[in-house]
Amino acid sequence: MIILKTVQQKYLEDEPHIRILGKKINDTLIPFCEKNHFAYTYRYKEVESLAEKLETGRYSSWNAIDDLFAATIIIPNLNQEATVVGFLDNVFDIDAVKRRGSTFKAPEVFRFDATRVIARLKPYDDEKQRIHELKFEIQIRTAFEHAWSAATHSLTYKSDEINWKAIRLSSQIKAAVEQLDMLISGFSEIDKHITAHKWPEIEYKVQILDFIIKYLNEGKIPDELRPKNLTRFAENMLALLKSSKSWPKNRRQISGFLKNVFETLSKGIDSYDCLTFPRSVSLLQFCFGILINNDKLQLPLNGYTPLITEEFEMLFPKIKRVKKRFFL
Repeated sequence: MIILKTVQQKYLEDEPHIRILGKKINDTLIPFCEKNHFAYTYRYKEVESLAEKLETGRYSSWNAIDDLFAATIIIPNLNQEATVVGFLDNVFDIDAVKRRGSTFKAPEVFRFDATRVIARLKPYDDEKQRIHELKFEIQIRTAFEHAWSAATHSLTYKSDEINWKAIRLSSQIKAAVEQLDMLISGFSEIDKHITAHKWPEIEYKVQILDFIIKYLNEGKIPDELRPKNLTRFAENMLALLKSSKSWPKNRRQISGFLKNVFETLSKGIDSYDCLTFPRSVSLLQFCFGILINNDKLQLPLNGYTPLITEEFEMLFPKIKRVKKRFFL
């Protein structure tokens, strides 16, 4: 395509500043996103795309262009949006926040509507340079919105063909995306209206979780041993129990088996106080060791390879019977 000479010259004049601008923004946003487990993308606007954008007639001057550099912060769901906007307001000079839902849109229309923050870098010591005059855009999308945009944008808006059916399909998918975001945002409220069905695996995990949380909350298990993910702990504990030959083949006997396991663990936990409680093993290793030492788990373990350390063997000598183990 033909790039007007004046546009090309102005772009080349500003390009070094845009690159510096982008690096400074990335240096600020990437650590923030990593800390909060948000995904992050960015792009520098190409001169061809810029030339086309100027022909939309929406810009009154070069300095009014607001996306020579643009970034996207991808959040798990809409509940994190306010946190992101607050952070951006703190680290940048905000020109405008174009929030989702702030534009006119008929109820039957489904199109891109993510929150966009238009901002500038904050000058330090009142030393204003060209990079402090350039506007940039930061979009805040949910994971579902980003997936929709990435999957459909090139098919419907960057194509050499105007296709009614493609635009229609893209809008239908966007409608599904809005519904998914709504369900995720209101997850804790919506799940109250779902009828729960019995499923033994879930019930066993809940029993394990309730047992451990009780002792953690009472302070009988030191907080240092609290697993990062208690749900994962319950899953791992159940996998360990089910791998033993002690696990009942008759489902009716499982309740009694678990009761016996919890009684044994209770006695093991109560035999220590806060000062003497072992801190050289994980909570799962501790429970495993108590059960092995009291002959509550029959070996060998089927489909479960435990991590066994020297400290583990010193605390619970009978663990040496376990031959199949993970080697560091």
